[in-house]
Amino acid sequence: MNSYKNYNSENGMKRWVASVVFAVLNIAALVAFVWILKTGLEPLAGHAATGIYKALNFRGTLKNSDNSEVANAYYDFKFSIYDASTGGNCLYTARGTCGTPTAKSISVTSGVFSTMIGDTDGGDNAITIDFNSDTYWLGVTVGTDGELTPRVRIGAAGYAFNADLLDGLNTSSNGGATSFVPVTDSFGNLLLTGEPRGTFAASSTFYVNPGSATSTFSLLGLAVGGAEKFKVEASGNVSASGTIYSAGSGTSTFSGGLEMAVINITSSTVTSTFANGIQLSGGCFRDIA
Repeated sequence: MNSYKNYNSENGMKRWVASVVFAVLNIAALVAFVWILKTGLEPLAGHAATGIYKALNFRGTLKNSDNSEVANAYYDFKFSIYDASTGGNCLYTARGTCGTPTAKSISVTSGVFSTMIGDTDGGDNAITIDFNSDTYWLGVTVGTDGELTPRVRIGAAGYAFNADLLDGLNTSSNGGATSFVPVTDSFGNLLLTGEPRGTFAASSTFYVNPGSATSTFSLLGLAVGGAEKFKVEASGNVSASGTIYSAGSGTSTFSGGLEMAVINITSSTVTSTFANGIQLSGGCFRDIA
């Protein structure tokens, strides 16, 4: 989709006379991206693009105040993006800087013009805005006039609505009671709040289940600064660099035995069964009750 705008011009004065539809140029790339997300791990005949061309396609007409077409010529345009419909902060300008924007010369033929905002190959500044907000406004200046009013709110193409989701799901860093895409919080921490659905591993809130794995390979690992602290191997072996504490009442069964440097039992009501015995690589049994 193209952005479209009418301008009227006489004695250097222009005015808006029509609405604008604003969209990212490479919609085809966006559709392909959404499609790839939906196919999951299905084999693909081709390859996904490594990125998109971050430029905005803007098209419009320039007319005199009597609605007649301006003469065929090159006209100077300035384009800036703001975070408010009036005033606000300048977030981007096509040429120059927000403090001192400069113009780009655009050909107008039969009143019609078209340009790529953010066309770095053509001399524009790269667009670095992440478009993670719904309050972006385009300001346009023609010739020596002041910025045209009103500014144009930047909207989205239809398929871009789905880009706010991942396969139809919202993201969350706070967990959730329904399907969502988990993301880390501002500290890089990940929170899962799912409800366990049964007594089997497959019913767990967090479930690791590769189709196959070498017995000595790790299924789950925890480390600090690269130093291993805890590991579960595909064979079922569990390794921990510290002390395993069993606190409270309960029964612990170790079908394959237990090998640890120190074992602390902090409750007199705990029952532990070691089918294949206990091997201590260091330390000893101790009663800390």
